[in-house]
Amino acid sequence: MESNVPELGETFTAQDLKDQYDSIAAIVEDRYWEPGVFGLNFYKTKAGRNARFLDSIEAGFSDTRPGIQMSEAPANPKAENPLAWMFWVTPDKWDRTQGVPDYNEAVASFYSGEQSKLAGDPETWMSQLRQAYNAAPGNRPPKDVVTELVGNGQGISVSFPYFQWATNDPVSGAGTPYEKVIWSRMGHLAMCIMFAWAAQDIGDTATYTVMRDSIARWVSSDYASQNMPILMVEATSGVNADGDPNGSVDFCTLPYCLDLGFAGNGAAELFYHKWPETAKGSTQQGLLYASNGKPINGWGGPALNQGVGGHPNGGAWIEANANYKSRSYLRHVGPREGNPELYGYFVNWTYWTDELPPPPNTDEENTMGSFTWKLTPDGVHDKTPEKEVNESSTIYELNISQDNYNANNYQKWNSVVRADGIDCNKLRIRIYHISENLAEEQPATKYARDSVKQKGAEVTTPINKVTISPTGNITGFPAGTIITPFSTPF
Repeated sequence: MESNVPELGETFTAQDLKDQYDSIAAIVEDRYWEPGVFGLNFYKTKAGRNARFLDSIEAGFSDTRPGIQMSEAPANPKAENPLAWMFWVTPDKWDRTQGVPDYNEAVASFYSGEQSKLAGDPETWMSQLRQAYNAAPGNRPPKDVVTELVGNGQGISVSFPYFQWATNDPVSGAGTPYEKVIWSRMGHLAMCIMFAWAAQDIGDTATYTVMRDSIARWVSSDYASQNMPILMVEATSGVNADGDPNGSVDFCTLPYCLDLGFAGNGAAELFYHKWPETAKGSTQQGLLYASNGKPINGWGGPALNQGVGGHPNGGAWIEANANYKSRSYLRHVGPREGNPELYGYFVNWTYWTDELPPPPNTDEENTMGSFTWKLTPDGVHDKTPEKEVNESSTIYELNISQDNYNANNYQKWNSVVRADGIDCNKLRIRIYHISENLAEEQPATKYARDSVKQKGAEVTTPINKVTISPTGNITGFPAGTIITPFSTPF
């Protein structure tokens, strides 16, 4: 991601979001995304007999990890995630989807409120969130939720983006860029959590632990892009290597089939890295490239024949016979809609940004209240809170007023100013000159959220007001505090 996707800046447009989505989606055209260890497994009724699921290419298979039996019906294209809806406060201009759970403040506080700070201890955070979810109206068992989402495997390329509140139109087509990022981030987090809980509920402790720790790392880092979990869906093909029809069935992914046929040649490692330009957009050409002209051996040929309808051998592609080719189990999913030549997996992600998105910025989306400040050069700016004035000036008189409008309007403000679990009005203020003579221009240092310090200790006391001293300094902060741009509750 770091080398292929431009990170969104502090401000961005809807077009910037679309361009970033397209750049992430394009990564899958010239490599196979390297999977993590373990994973929640779904299987058909017959194939689940004596199933062994892949832990990783290096570790091989485990026959102790359970899976989930797939349903007979296709994936539900309108499957809803109840946890995501409990996180989300619907803006005034949006119509909340009918039949979904209401916003739940106790649950939502684990997303970005006071309870999110528990994520430094992954199990405490996850277990307490589960308790809040189970106590909330509209909850459903996670296993039931993901089983409906996956169905019999048909239609998951449609059901997953809808369920995840995906980053591309039309799923997240409405709203401002700010709302799209928050909407998508909540949906992605809730989807990852739902799969982790499903793994926990069926007794797949290994998968649950890996997922739990990855999710909590993202939350505890304040959703830093480098810690964003990617949820990868891989097709598997059941291979009965010992020839016994009643024997164990190994559920093989495409990279494992490749490694099985070219063991010791680093084929899977090549498959995970960027393919040459001639292989772009074609998994078959990627397999040929990764095989590096070597002869295939062992069960790799039959496994690939059943999985994709052919195999590389000595630098050439060998088509499978009709019986094998009709199966092609690993071709049932693909990472790029509209390109059947890419297959084996798809990935789910959200926007790649570390910055808290700016609030709405159109005349139709004002939040009640006002900011007024006098500036040098002469002039008075009167702006509603979602506006940003980007110009160099010295503030010598500052007035902030909400006229009590938001005293009982916390939920509406929650979608404009990031919640931190403190039940009070919130304004995001950036003050560039504190405890300095305002006649003198001083360079400003940008500090991360919650990094305001007083003699080395974090300042947590809400600031009620500031005043202008006779010397021209802004005062009224806790004693000894020197502050540059920050966010704080008022």
